[in-house]
Formats: sequence, structure tokens, C-alpha cells
Amino acid sequence: MVFVEEYMYESQYNQNPQSIKFVSPTKNMLKYFQTKRLSILIILAFYTIILYFSWIKDSTLRSESHFIPEILLKIANTNPNARTAEPFVPVGFLMYSEKLNNRLGAILSLTLVSIAEVGQFFIHSRTPSFFDVIFGLLGHFLGVFSAIVLFLLIKNFTFLLHHK
Repeated sequence: MVFVEEYMYESQYNQNPQSIKFVSPTKNMLKYFQTKRLSILIILAFYTIILYFSWIKDSTLRSESHFIPEILLKIANTNPNARTAEPFVPVGFLMYSEKLNNRLGAILSLTLVSIAEVGQFFIHSRTPSFFDVIFGLLGHFLGVFSAIVLFLLIKNFTFLLHHK
């Protein structure tokens, strides 16, 4: 299987089909990960943070008050299920904005929140909840939805600016 490099457009193909350069799938994947490296590292950092906070003994996060601002602690402790959704919002936003595979992103988020909840079986002061899994996925989809809305607003705003 061969991939056409991304900078080739259909109009260029129609003008001179012999000028298209083909690259191997490995080279294309390396190029893809080099351009998305920062976003992938940020997503992995969020996943690591999610696992860390899911597995600490104090579910109120008071032991981590030197990391988390007081206002975020109040919001997180007001509704414990929504606390699970919050870190998945930027993950969903980044995955959509970087045009990463949305289905794969949802599966990764589901897998991660499931691992976090299964890990809570082994921590005596924590209790796993199926609703945390649902809220984690809702957070991911809220991030994707907010990215879609933001990009549509930007697209419509730039359209209006150019067509006045």
C-alpha cells in the first residue's frame, strides 16, 4: 500500500499525474507523528495525570492541594462524577483539533477511564463507579463537541470577514 504525500492536491494530479511522489507507509507515519508530536505528548500527559489522580488514596484531592488551585478543588469536590469528566475535555478537544482519529480517541479514553476505575478496586479508601466511566466518555465528547463548535465559529467568522 502506498500513500500520496499530503501536499499533493487533486488539481496538481490532474495537471501532471506522473509528478506524484509516492512514499512508504512507514515514512508517512513518521512524518505524521513528527507534526503531531506536541499534541500527542500533551494528551499522554493528561492521561498520566488522570491515572495519578484516580489512584491516590484521598478522593477529595486535598493531599494534592499544592498542585491544584483551590477553585478547582472546590469544583471537583462539589460533584465527584463531573470531576472525572473534567480532564477528558481538553483531551477530546486536542484530539479533534489535531485531526486525530475520533473513534480511536474515544476508545482510548474509554480504556483509560476503565483502567483507572479497575485500579480503584485495589485502593482501600477508593470505590470504583460505573458512572465515572460514563462521565469520562462524556467529558471526551464534550471536548470534541466544543472543538467542532469553535472551529465552525472561526470558519464562519473568517468567511464573513472575507465576504463583506
